Amino acid sequence: MTTPPPQVRFSRRRLLALGLGGAAAGLVRSPGRAAASQVSTVRTTLPNGLLVIAEERRSAEVVAVRLTARAGARDTADLPGLALLTSRLMFQGTARFPSETDVQRAAILVGGTIERGTTVEHSLISSVVPSFEADVGFDLLSDIVINARMAEDALERQKRIALQELAQRRGSAASLIQELYQSSLFAGHPLGAPVIGTQDSIGAISRDAILGARERLWRANNLVLTVVGNIPPEEVLSKAQRFFGPLPAGARNQRQAIRLEPKNLPTTVRGEAGQQQVQFRIGFAAPALRDRDSYPFLLLDFIMSGSSGLIFRELRTERGLAYVADSAYVPYQDAGTWFATAGVDPQNLEAAIDVTQAVIRLVRDFRVSERGLADLPGQIQGQRALEDETNAARADRLANQEVLGEEPTDELLARLSEVTPADVQRIAREYLQPERALTAIVGPPARTDR
Repeated sequence: MTTPPPQVRFSRRRLLALGLGGAAAGLVRSPGRAAASQVSTVRTTLPNGLLVIAEERRSAEVVAVRLTARAGARDTADLPGLALLTSRLMFQGTARFPSETDVQRAAILVGGTIERGTTVEHSLISSVVPSFEADVGFDLLSDIVINARMAEDALERQKRIALQELAQRRGSAASLIQELYQSSLFAGHPLGAPVIGTQDSIGAISRDAILGARERLWRANNLVLTVVGNIPPEEVLSKAQRFFGPLPAGARNQRQAIRLEPKNLPTTVRGEAGQQQVQFRIGFAAPALRDRDSYPFLLLDFIMSGSSGLIFRELRTERGLAYVADSAYVPYQDAGTWFATAGVDPQNLEAAIDVTQAVIRLVRDFRVSERGLADLPGQIQGQRALEDETNAARADRLANQEVLGEEPTDELLARLSEVTPADVQRIAREYLQPERALTAIVGPPARTDR
């Protein structure tokens, strides 16, 4: 017989310790602004339509070169996995560098790196090289995007790898829960398309389909080249024209914004994976990037997430129910999601879910204090400064601002400084409604007595 999970209550002292209170209200003080940056950012569009963003940083002899495409899983939702396989096949070699190993070796020989990636909303190829070897980064990226061989045998190898990766991910609770949650919450929306694809869709992807995706998604008008490091902007623009000038213009991917309509979701979805731990998520539809509600939601998540946040504190620090516990707010261009998540022993699952639901009810019923909210924009400012420390991270930030619509840090801080405790309580009550929650649970198969 299963013991019912304990009822969860929070004392007023505990609420104050968590930065919550029933009476506090008012405007949040503006965060301190960083000193004016001496770094200049230059934007230029080449004749073929390629947008080039250059930022000179003289702090180290390193240059990050990143090419970002408006080409994510959502853009090939009719054939899941196509965006990923397209970028992977491009990376399999050119006439001058016949294999991925040759591509990697060319970067390694000058002490650099080269990598690629695909997400729900974009794809990228990036290289980091010494500034005195900047030509290598430009050369490798331009050769891949212009002269990739796209060989049939390489495609078959990548499809086999994708199927193996799919099987491996479905054997991992942490990986499977992401797919299960995303596909359930965004069912019928392009954001629900699995990045890696499905067994059937991977098998159906042909070389012709990949060549078509490259023509549609990897041409100059749909790309952004960001270059950050110890290299003058005028030199960046000269190299960009020399190496990327021959890239066909193509057309910009006009991604249609699709509203995530409220619908009757299943209360709970389950999957089986792993041997010991159970992973769960309790989540909701949330504001899109740049939605006016995204700013109070970002502050709400700062209260909930991390090792000092409510989810970790209640599940791990105070009660010892979870190995890991956190929350995440993930905004996309036209929709978003927020979820609380944890990894627990199977016998702790019901109690951990009960505590998590209680924390969610807590933030709906209590107004965040002005004291608890006031320092959060400064924390976000510091976090961003640390994240942008490397040239590669800064190139990533600049690309995301252009391709995904992320706001620059100064603009974000200005928006956050306008958020009031009442705003945070309003969006908590509006979005974190228990009847709209989706709970995803993935763990080892249930044992049966024989």
